[in-house]
Amino acid sequence: MPLIATLSQLESEESSVTSCAGCPLSRHLYADRYACGNSLGGVVSSRQALTAECHDAILHHPERHFQPLPLPDLQGLDPEIVCSYVGVSLNWLNVHEEREINDGENVVEVSHENLRIGDLKQKGAAYYCDRVKGLESVDAHEIALSMIHPDFLYGAVEEILAFRAAAIDYM
Repeated sequence: MPLIATLSQLESEESSVTSCAGCPLSRHLYADRYACGNSLGGVVSSRQALTAECHDAILHHPERHFQPLPLPDLQGLDPEIVCSYVGVSLNWLNVHEEREINDGENVVEVSHENLRIGDLKQKGAAYYCDRVKGLESVDAHEIALSMIHPDFLYGAVEEILAFRAAAIDYM
């Protein structure tokens, strides 16, 4: 499935984006800092307004739009275990209210080491994030792992498995 299917979708997306926080070319790093996909090595604030060059890049270069990197092989581990190991926490919003959740409503706040990354929305039984195009899953932790920088996941699965193998089996 393509990230952006038609020119009309590109134009509507381009007109709705006003800052780096909503730009499909940016990747969240930490706090309010984003890596700009339109410049080499640019780190920008979420409040920075988009320039005419940015609008042109969003409209004419869909190949640069942020695409999530594939998760490493979790080797049978539950994504929730990996999230807790690397410091990703999920806060379900309004979980105690007795009401039905509407499609497209924010339901989970994702944080990494006490820094807010973003929100997950729900559509039917699946979770998704509007900053990560084309990625949805019934497991909110899997989407949360896709939202953090992949360097945080490097070696995490092997370390968890090594700790488990070294643990004494009392049974």
